[in-house]
Amino acid sequence: MSRLYRVLRCDEGNPRQSGLSAKDPGANMALEEHVERGSWNSRSQFISCTDNLESAKSFGRMKKTNTFRVVTLDRGRIETDQNIRVYDVSNGTAFRSRKANKYSSRFNEVVLEGNVPKEYVIEVKTYLTSDGEEIREPQIRRRQIEGSLDRSAQIGDLLDRQAQLAAQIDKLLEALSTLCKTTWCQ
Repeated sequence: MSRLYRVLRCDEGNPRQSGLSAKDPGANMALEEHVERGSWNSRSQFISCTDNLESAKSFGRMKKTNTFRVVTLDRGRIETDQNIRVYDVSNGTAFRSRKANKYSSRFNEVVLEGNVPKEYVIEVKTYLTSDGEEIREPQIRRRQIEGSLDRSAQIGDLLDRQAQLAAQIDKLLEALSTLCKTTWCQ
């Protein structure tokens, strides 16, 4: 089975439930401009994918998050869907712009135009940004908690230390109270 891969943006929901759609399906951006700039800070009717999982992981590792998600799509079904246009620009020679050609070949880019139904989604996996290794659901939840609560963890450590110190102070006060009672009682 031929596959396509897409690194999902943080604001993209679950493609298993809703499929994939471009940021702005009604936009009129040129394909070359989309490949050169992507849809970061702009509206585009295109959906960038790759035909190579390693290229998707390489792109995902550039993100500034702890993890990234990659959706795997059924390319065969996409290519036979008359509502989706497929632009395979992975050879790096489709454009006048060197930058667009560099990106398209570096990431083996295949660009889609049109909505991708959820039925074409094969799977969604989460990977670590640091090394591109897949992490499973329990690890994802733990890492999301760890990543989003780094400061909370530091605060939690401080609160634990504060509780330890408070317990030590309580013991010292108890010892002092005992000492005072024995000293005053004599």
